[in-house]
Amino acid sequence: MSGFDHLMEQGQKRTPARFTANSFSDLCNAILSHRVQISITPEMSDEERRKEKQKLYWFAATTQRDGQQRKPENMAPCAFGMLDIDGSTPGAITALVPVFRQYSMLVYQTASHTADEPRLRIVCELSRAVESDDRRATGESVETFLMQEAGFSFASLADKKARWENGSDYVVFDRNVYGAQSYCYCPHTDAKAQNYAGAVIDVGALPEPAQPPAKAAKSRAKKQRQRDAAILDIADFGDLNAGPDNFVIADLRSALWFPAVLQKAWDNGAWIEQGYRLASLKGTDFEDDARQLWIEWSLTAADGWPDEELDEVAAQRWDGLAPDKTSYKAIFTDAQAQGWNNPGKWRAKAAYIGDMAPSTRGELLAQYYGNVCLKADGNMVYRYTGQGWEHIADAELRRQLSQIFQDNKVPFNPNEVKSAIEAMGMLLPLMGETPRNLIGFANGVYDLEAQRFRPHCPGDWLTSHNGVEYTQPVNGETLKNNAPTFWRWLHHSAGGDFDKMERIKAALYMVLANRYDWQLFIEITGAGGSGKSVFTGIARMLTGELHATSGTMEDMDTARERASFVGKSLITLPDQATYTGSGPGIKAITGGDVVRIDPKHEKPFHTVIRAVVIATNNEPMRFTERQGGISRRRVIFPFNHEVPEAERDHHLLDKIKAELPVIVRGLLIDFKQPGKAKALLIAQRDSAEALQVKNDNDPMYGFCSYLLGLPNPDGMYMGDGRMAREPRIYLYHAYLAYLEAYGYQRSPTLPKFSGDLRDTLKAFGVVLEKHPTKKGYRYNVNLSGNAQEWLGEDELSAVPDTLQ
Repeated sequence: MSGFDHLMEQGQKRTPARFTANSFSDLCNAILSHRVQISITPEMSDEERRKEKQKLYWFAATTQRDGQQRKPENMAPCAFGMLDIDGSTPGAITALVPVFRQYSMLVYQTASHTADEPRLRIVCELSRAVESDDRRATGESVETFLMQEAGFSFASLADKKARWENGSDYVVFDRNVYGAQSYCYCPHTDAKAQNYAGAVIDVGALPEPAQPPAKAAKSRAKKQRQRDAAILDIADFGDLNAGPDNFVIADLRSALWFPAVLQKAWDNGAWIEQGYRLASLKGTDFEDDARQLWIEWSLTAADGWPDEELDEVAAQRWDGLAPDKTSYKAIFTDAQAQGWNNPGKWRAKAAYIGDMAPSTRGELLAQYYGNVCLKADGNMVYRYTGQGWEHIADAELRRQLSQIFQDNKVPFNPNEVKSAIEAMGMLLPLMGETPRNLIGFANGVYDLEAQRFRPHCPGDWLTSHNGVEYTQPVNGETLKNNAPTFWRWLHHSAGGDFDKMERIKAALYMVLANRYDWQLFIEITGAGGSGKSVFTGIARMLTGELHATSGTMEDMDTARERASFVGKSLITLPDQATYTGSGPGIKAITGGDVVRIDPKHEKPFHTVIRAVVIATNNEPMRFTERQGGISRRRVIFPFNHEVPEAERDHHLLDKIKAELPVIVRGLLIDFKQPGKAKALLIAQRDSAEALQVKNDNDPMYGFCSYLLGLPNPDGMYMGDGRMAREPRIYLYHAYLAYLEAYGYQRSPTLPKFSGDLRDTLKAFGVVLEKHPTKKGYRYNVNLSGNAQEWLGEDELSAVPDTLQ
């Protein structure tokens, strides 16, 4: 299920119908397409209203299976939220609309809506599917998030009706719609509706549901009792009389940049409130750091105040700020209420590391890194950075845990460190698989199936991104006009051949989308100055330097050297020296096989290396493997057009880097259907120019280019090494003559030649067949007339009668 699948019915059926929606847009279209005509007036009785409403269609989260009743235990996870504004003032809606515009949501009027008392329903897109047990809390958090952004305060809660106020304006939410099985009515025919295409609401960054004032005091008292109990267990880290320590600026930065707190920089009242709190550090050793922190935090809202120099405004305002009976600790309290994890609590717990069991130390280490999980193959630990999952090497884990011991002046031994890390691995949740339809950018992910960009989410399981800030294209944008430097390089490298330009772009798309699963690798071959290094440079930009690495063909064959490839998205083999071999490593890696990894100072393991491979060289590689394992993966691009030294632009890559957002968008537009890119690469693999490269550099391919396929096996014989040389009659003799003519030193045995010939001819579309005769087997191939280029004078005689 997509998370947008839903129930849709009219009336109260026991087992409502289930419908599929592949995206939030599909869901919104389904809701809007089920309008019906009804009329509700103030004069109606409750029963009349109820009967009229029964004409409306309603929708809800879907059930887990067909035929199930709409009960909490039957409901499936859901990636959309529903809110019901059951009363408000016109001014409140005016204040809410700018907030609505920022997010992906559908807003429409209810049948009871009037101009004097607006009533709306809201369907919002969530960053992940929410389990049925969490739906109510998530709904209340979304309500809290939107209302706080609009500047409203929680006033009261009665009979599931939550009232928010801002001066004389108010909004009342009916919280009955937050239940796992709850439903919302679709709009009626005359209802006005608006679709907003903003950001997806990040479930992981939502604040805790707000409590009305009376309950908030009770909640604070309960939290204080819990805090007091924790102090008895660990340490007095919450002493309000304690002064700032050396961690205070780092902790304040962490709290202020927590997403829910960061939003406060955009609100003038909340902004100045944080300034007063930071000003409590005036007169301490941290005054200058607090001032700089205030300025930097203020600048995060620069987009909201484009006409002001916020750094200067903040600096001037700082001079007039005084503590005013507040403290910087209020920032911590505020952030904790929004879901921020206070590192001060972690440090207090760490002080007792010497008394902990290995599993508790492992827990402590996991808490240090935040959101961590375990990748099953290789037992590798990853942490979530907000932009994806980053591998933490075992060596770093050991160093960090050792540092925690040292920071708390607790002696330790290597076994204590090792046992804690092993215990942590047993406690961590396992990583999921990265969906193949996502491309990671610095500021979010592009979903190839939904054809849209959205924020990062831990559940995407991305282990890399390309470092590019994705932005929307401008009207009429093209690579030729908006990325002219890239376009000129592409045009030159392809020799002006449009088809080849498309295939080069397909290769770059394979890198951008990390389609290692296509089981292809790219080989760029040509003279120096022909654009090979530029291709590699662009590829590294598309995947991100942090997620690219380089090596050699020999590195791919050895378990120790393969360790540097783990966790990378791109492996480049630049300026590859002349290579002759069977290529077992590159065949295994690009084939998606599990390979052995033997890291230095770490335990060996087996894993799949999920990376695209690009080799560049002046002389093409020669592979001795003939069973098709290499040939079906190898995509050769000859770059034959050398740029004269005087015309070379040594800043070319820097110029192309500036055009990277346009290049990325162009590739995504050109290859909306990824299969198109794969088809182009296969066409290049089988192209005449790729085959010519093999002919020129592999003697078996070169020899086969002089053979003609016949409809029947009445051509040449095979021959052997004991017979007198007759290259026009015997295939083996012809091959030996070819090797001698072109200066090859090594001759294959007859069985080796026979097998290689059969496999290589497949690339030329010839399936080798044989037919027994009294003189031996005859085959369905003959030498072409062009063979006279390398046959000796005494070998150019007509075909003997034995072949007639």
